[in-house]
Amino acid sequence: MVIDQLEQAVRHQLGIGRLLPLGDADDGAWLVESAAVAALRAAVTRAVPGVRLGRLRLSPADPENAAPPAVPAPPSALPPGALHLDADFAATPETPLTTAGDRLRTALLTAADRGLGLRVTRADLRVTDLLDGPDGSTRSTEDTGAPRAGTDESASHAGSTEAQGHPLDEHPPAPADHPRATATAETVIAVPGVTRLAPVLGPGLGGRLEGAVSVTDTEDAEGPETRAGHRDGRTSQPGRHLQIQIAVAEDARALDVARAVREAAAKAAAWDAQEPAVQVTVAVLVSAIDPALGSGGERTD
Repeated sequence: MVIDQLEQAVRHQLGIGRLLPLGDADDGAWLVESAAVAALRAAVTRAVPGVRLGRLRLSPADPENAAPPAVPAPPSALPPGALHLDADFAATPETPLTTAGDRLRTALLTAADRGLGLRVTRADLRVTDLLDGPDGSTRSTEDTGAPRAGTDESASHAGSTEAQGHPLDEHPPAPADHPRATATAETVIAVPGVTRLAPVLGPGLGGRLEGAVSVTDTEDAEGPETRAGHRDGRTSQPGRHLQIQIAVAEDARALDVARAVREAAAKAAAWDAQEPAVQVTVAVLVSAIDPALGSGGERTD
């Protein structure tokens, strides 16, 4: 059973990319890499005309000094800490390449911070092609080993609405793997900025069935690591840990929504458990970023 859970987590992760830390160690939130890359591409398209992104990769900037998360993390999630962005791009010859690169770097860093809540502290950019003509074709035909500018390195966006099998204008059912998680799921859906529950991972080891709100009840245990992930040598108190997977609207900052979800879910989980004093920890995974709703209720693309 343990091996099956690990294999399933690996298969999912190959499709959605890595789980990137949102904010700091105390925030207990992560973002699926495929959703982050899609959001950054969209921001560049809007802010930097005449530039097209090719390969884009996010990785830990200083993995050896990363802080442990304040709550149990989703399977294989990257530890909290600063991120390094590495990207290729193509640009038109009308603008000096250094100017185009500076504009692109500013757009990427701004979108990562203000739009998502990713702590990107370094961005390395490389020019791989020159755009030639209004159709955006490339002048260089040399194969660099990276996808051509303007293409997406992932053919399927596992965090997208289509991949989840739900139309953009409908909310799917609120799946929860615990018989007393109904109030928690309903509370999460009501948080501003949350568009739907969007599970892409199963629960961590020790959890129950796959769902967008997976619950792990903890027991009394002596050991160096407590249920919240802090190593202090104290006895771990009984409680429960929630792993919540959501999609957020593109006009809401993913980190801010995740923080609000954690606060609301912790209160609702205690109510679900019918134990007001139960200790609850919450980890949030933003698995997709959905188009924002227009003033008339329609999606804006």
